Amino acid sequence: MDKKRYKIDNWIFIPSENKCILDERSVVIDNRLSNLLLFLCQHPHQTFSRDELINEVWNGSFLTDQVITQSIFELRKILKSNQRHPHGYIITIPKRGYKLDAEVEIQDDSLSTEDNNQDTENAHALLNTAHTNKEAVREVPQPSSAPSYQKEREAAHQRRSSRGKLIAFCCLLLVATLASLFYYVKTPESRATSTRKFSSLEPSVINVSIKIDSNTTDPKTTRIEIGAINSLLNDLQYNKNFRLVRNTTPSPVAGKSLTFHLLEENGKKYIDVEYYNNISNFMHLDRKYLINENDLLLTIKQMLTNLLHALHINVPQQTIDSALSEMPTNPQALELTMQAIGIVFNNNDADKLKALTLYQQALDIEPDNHYLIAMNYIYKMTLLYISNTGIDNDKKEALNNTLMAQKSMLLSDPQSNKVHEAFALLALTTNNTAEAQQHLEKIHYNQQTVMTLLLNAKLAETFGNTASASEYYYQALHKSGSVRVFEVAETLVFYSDLSDIKKKLGLKP
Repeated sequence: MDKKRYKIDNWIFIPSENKCILDERSVVIDNRLSNLLLFLCQHPHQTFSRDELINEVWNGSFLTDQVITQSIFELRKILKSNQRHPHGYIITIPKRGYKLDAEVEIQDDSLSTEDNNQDTENAHALLNTAHTNKEAVREVPQPSSAPSYQKEREAAHQRRSSRGKLIAFCCLLLVATLASLFYYVKTPESRATSTRKFSSLEPSVINVSIKIDSNTTDPKTTRIEIGAINSLLNDLQYNKNFRLVRNTTPSPVAGKSLTFHLLEENGKKYIDVEYYNNISNFMHLDRKYLINENDLLLTIKQMLTNLLHALHINVPQQTIDSALSEMPTNPQALELTMQAIGIVFNNNDADKLKALTLYQQALDIEPDNHYLIAMNYIYKMTLLYISNTGIDNDKKEALNNTLMAQKSMLLSDPQSNKVHEAFALLALTTNNTAEAQQHLEKIHYNQQTVMTLLLNAKLAETFGNTASASEYYYQALHKSGSVRVFEVAETLVFYSDLSDIKKKLGLKP
């Protein structure tokens, strides 16, 4: 066992005791984490792949990537509690592995040695005292009734020994009681805070983040990957009523976290999917998916299947296939569609008009696709209403006529809920509220999109139900994760005064 101490910034790591010390506060870790941290401390600033860590730390044992990732995550969580390194000193090197990003100072285990030396000196002193007392006893003349006296002395010694043990036990019990009392009196606030934080975690709330590797420079690829991710998230919500927190500050009550890393390695594009449960503190999924534009739909299906399995959601494969069936089957049309979705859902992508061009190009390739027909209508109509120049009634009428010409084909067997959204929007633009309501009622609650919620809000306003309208607008905001949704909400179909909602959210009216 390594008897040295390792100083990492203001942390002290003692491998022999499986202990990390920060400001006199000890954190005991298990052998798995201790062995990993010891190896990294012995090789600071050196990068090791997962396979190298398995060979060096776990002696080549058969382990999944999830075990390595979970161990790294737990170490980071402990080490970054000093709030002096954003990644807990253990950083990920893209394409290569992990390394300890810190100077390590090796110290002799002097404190333990001094304690041991002191214990040894005390032991020697006790032995010398005992030896002296023994010699003194030998010099005392023994009485004539030695056997009887010896028995009485042994009995008295046993009584004293029993009393001593009893007194020692009572003292120990008293100390433990006082320590417990001190803990409960001293730290009720911190314990209550910890309890409140854990009990407030919501299993149905998921923090979603997308991280783009600095090596990924192709905007087209990034749009495709972001589009694929958002398509995956929509399909996930179709199967379970999760609230996804994306494009905004992570929710402190989220019971789950989903992270998507967009990577580029050796000229190949990957999406690394991580699902971490904040309640159990366990990484349930950590898998990399190759992004091949010819097999894009298959990749999305694999990601969705694995994620549902990791979330313990049993969904028949037929249901998964059905959720993805609305997408174009032509690889080129699908690629263009994913680019368009990527632009729409990426707040950092300012070229929103580009999405309209991409949707139209995809529709030109696959003109009978219900999803593309509906999306082209919805997107073009939305842009008309949010235009600074005002609504162009001729263009609006032309769009409505084009969609109405395909009504029988689309509504005889709708292949996408977007069809009902499109005809609900058309009905609202022509003041046909009854038909709009019929189409919106056909969209299942779990399959409602931001547009579904906005259309429901507009419909509620036409009936004078401002309370329901406000609730729908608020849901749309949370579902989109961006206040920019209000730009559409205010002007779509007719003007809506959202100043009260904005005021409640602390936004400028």
